[in-house]
Formats: sequence, C-alpha cells, structure tokens
Amino acid sequence: MLRHVKARFIEGGRVSGTAFRLRENEAELSFNWMEFDFYRNHTAEEQVALIAERYPLRLSRRDQFASLNVGAAKRFVLREHPAAKAIDFIEDGRADNPSHCLMKVPEIDDMVGDLLAQCVLQRFPAIVHGIS
Repeated sequence: MLRHVKARFIEGGRVSGTAFRLRENEAELSFNWMEFDFYRNHTAEEQVALIAERYPLRLSRRDQFASLNVGAAKRFVLREHPAAKAIDFIEDGRADNPSHCLMKVPEIDDMVGDLLAQCVLQRFPAIVHGIS
C-alpha cells in the first residue's frame, strides 16, 4: 500500500503522522495498491514508478511514497489506538488511477495518522529517472 507524502511531511528522515491526515479534498485517506494486478509481477521500485506514472496529482522532486503493509497497519491501529479504531482499505480504482483505494475509519483523528506513520516500511522517491 502506498501513500503519497509531500516533502513537508518528512521530518528528520521519517514520515510524520501529518502525512496520514485528510487533505482538503479528501473524505477518506487515499492510497494506491502496490499489489494491483497489473503491478504484481514487478519489483517494489517498478511498482512505485508505474503508480507514479498514472498518479493524478502533481508530484514534486522531494515528495515520496510511503509503503505500508495493510494487515500490519490494521492490527497496529486497532491494538494501539485507545478507542481501538478499526480501519479498512477499499478498492476505488478508476481508469486514470486503477490501483487507487481508500482507507475507511469511523471518525479519523490525529492519532490514527501518527500510528500509521509508525507502520511505514519503506519510502520511495515520487519521481524516479524522469518518470512523472
């Protein structure tokens, strides 16, 4: 699972919980499935590059994509959030962004974002070798 992270949300080489808060135009958090059918047989770096090629928002040179494991993130937020928040990821692909998905959570709060930031496995540059 990938979340686009603007450069301003990377602090001290780590993704801030602010990167996992709703953007102005979002009702749910927006992600992309790295394991989407078309991307499945590629390396992680290739998956990110393919997603970035079709990414509908403007990417800057300093932006990154943060990867998370869906199952681990769901379990961690449920276990660590005082309100035991249950999150879920729902496919929401469209022609221009087929791997798009949404994170559903009742009443998202800042702590959900902070917990998701702790689940980041890897960070990738948003723009690689001229792609995007």
